Formats: sequence, structure tokens, C-alpha cells
Amino acid sequence: MGQLQDDSSTELAASEQLPSPILTFVDPNNGKIHDEFLQAKPDDIDSGSSSSEQEANQTELNQGLEGPLPSDQINKRPWQYISYRKRLLLGAVLLITIISATLASAISQSGSGSIKLENETATAPTLKPSSITSDMPSLDPANTIISAASAPFESSSIPSDMPSDMPSLNPSSSPTMNPTYQQDKVETIFYAIGDVPYNDLEKVQLRDRMINLPQDGEFLVHVGDIRSGKKRTEPCTLDEYQQVREVLLQSKVPVFIIPGDNEWQECPNRQDGERFWKETFHDFDKRWNHTIQVYRHPMPELFYFVHKRTLFFGLNLVGGKMTDYEFYFNKFRYEFEVVKSMIDKYVVAGNAVNVVIFGHAFPKDIHHRSFFEPLRDYIDRKLKNKVPILYLNGDKHFYQSQKNYMGQSNFHRL
Repeated sequence: MGQLQDDSSTELAASEQLPSPILTFVDPNNGKIHDEFLQAKPDDIDSGSSSSEQEANQTELNQGLEGPLPSDQINKRPWQYISYRKRLLLGAVLLITIISATLASAISQSGSGSIKLENETATAPTLKPSSITSDMPSLDPANTIISAASAPFESSSIPSDMPSDMPSLNPSSSPTMNPTYQQDKVETIFYAIGDVPYNDLEKVQLRDRMINLPQDGEFLVHVGDIRSGKKRTEPCTLDEYQQVREVLLQSKVPVFIIPGDNEWQECPNRQDGERFWKETFHDFDKRWNHTIQVYRHPMPELFYFVHKRTLFFGLNLVGGKMTDYEFYFNKFRYEFEVVKSMIDKYVVAGNAVNVVIFGHAFPKDIHHRSFFEPLRDYIDRKLKNKVPILYLNGDKHFYQSQKNYMGQSNFHRL
């Protein structure tokens, strides 16, 4: 049985912590936000100092003016006779004047800091771009800074978890191996058997298994060997194939089957075995009413289909004794080329994201190197181990799971 289951801006964050200032200036050297004019309090006004302290303060103030004041004017401070509220108003006017001058200077030197105005728009182009929006083009657009909140996402060699609704500034030159899809994770459940039945008892047992197959499976695949290898000295007969066909027809889900070595190449009457298999099991899945669109290769025992974004292959990849090594070397290399071309077509293009390969043979270095060595290199160099690939085989008569198969992190043999 097989089961597949399918990183904001500092300025914005800092200003959000303050009580909505009309103007905020951010010091580029230390990131400090200057808006002290919004934090003035009545306690800041000098109303409780002693007369001696006031005279000292006034003397210090006068030294900052152009020349000392006449002595009869030193202690005459007009604002001492102005009401508290008017002093506040006067101070506010003074602050606004200073701020306006600071703003004009900052705009002419936009590189010295970041100015942020709320609900204000510049109406003339600046020599250099600033973060103030303008209805005039910048004279130096090459260095324009786009805020993180509105900038399109830049391209990346790794696909994002969620697709962007903004175009990429620098589109990549090569396709994404695993495009992002906004859809729920899908699951495919299928059953796999192999190396059965070898005798009459196993035919009865297999028939019961087919009748009672759980309904959660979407299809079943037989990975080959429908007769015992002990019979390799006995001629293969059409009746053997037909008996197994009738057993498999008891399944309530469509059945796919691929050849094993016992019923094909190791038949004493090899050509008859090949003919019997094709007559009995070609297009076998069509005996069930299903919606999987299956594609057949000109070599009729080869098939492939895409189901729930997984690309499935059925191959004639057999083990056993190989009397014509050159023939099978070329045959297995050809089957790799078929697999490679279909992965290029469906996976690299984005129609499928997983690959499952059904083959009978337990891979052997000598016999199957023409298939598995180029497949390993393709997974490593072209797919860069971004596509999960499962090779599911029979032949050994026991369950075995090998992850990181052939040193590839996304290649799994079962």
C-alpha cells in the first residue's frame, strides 16, 4: 500500500508608538524620533525660579544677542507681563517658525534624514528623491526609495510560500521547479502488490484481498511477476495470464499492471510470454469506469498519468536473468529518456509536483545502471533535489524503504 501526502519599516513602527504627530523627524545617525514640541508641558515654563536665577538667565541670554543691552533694559522682560496662555501661544509661533526653517533645510538636503508628513504632498520636483509623495517626476529617479509597504516584491531563486500580487522587479531566467499554488493540500491513496500469485492458494487469497479492498484507495498497481520463478523451465501459457486477470478484476478500484521478469523475459517461450501478457493486460485499467486520463506509449506496457498533481509512471523495468545485456542496456536507457521528457513536460512546467515510478526490478548496478545513473544525475543537476521522487518496485518479496536513495535527498525507493 502506498500513501502520498501532499520573512516593516523602522520609521513606521516607531511613529505608531507616538500620539499621531503632525510632523516627525527621524535622525538617520541614531534613529531617534524628534517631536519634543508635542510634549511641552506647563511645568517646563520658568515661573518659579528666584530673581537671582532669572537675572543670571537673562544675562546669559543677552550674551547671545548682538552686543550687550543697555543696563536699563537688562531686567525689562516684556513677557513677564503677558498672561500664561499668551506666552504659550507666543512660544508655539516661535516653534513653528523654527520648524518651518528646519523643514526647508531638510527638503533641500534630503540625504540628511527621513521626513514624514501626514496628508501632505510635494508639488514640485526635488533634486533628489525623498519619501514625500510628489505629483512631479523626480529628477534623479534612479535612487528613488520605495517604501516597503508599497514596493513590488523582488525576485528570488526560491519560490515564496504564498504567491505575490505584485509583479517581480527582476524576473528569473529559469522556471520555478515547485510553483506556489493557492489550494488545499491533496492526498492520494493507492495500493500496490507484486510477486503474486505463485500458486493456487495465493490466487484464492488474492481474490479475497481484491474483494475486500478498502474503499479509500483510488487505484491499485501490480508491479509484476504473476507466476513463480520456479516455473522458468515450464512454458508460459495463456491460461495462466487469464486466471490472474479474473482475480484482479474483483477489485472495486481500477488496476494498473506492469510486467515482471517471470512472465515475460524468463519464459522459455519468451515471445509467447510477451504476446500473452499484451493480449491479457494491455489497457487493463479501462475495464473500470474511472476519470484518470492515462497515456500509453507506443511500447504498450509503458504508461503515465497525472493525478492530483503527482506524475505516475509504469515501466517495463525488469530484473532476472538478462541473456542479451546490450538489448536491455539500450532499452532501460530509452525508458529513462521517456521519464525525463515527461518530468520536463509536467513537473518543471508546474502541472505536477511529485513523481512516482513503478518498476518491477530491484535495482542492480550492472543490469540497471543505464536507467538509474542518468536518473540520479538528472535529479541532482537539473531538478536539484526539489522534486520528491519515489521508485516503487517488487522483485525482492519483502518490504524495504530506502530514503536518500543513491545519495539524493529527495529520492526514495520502496
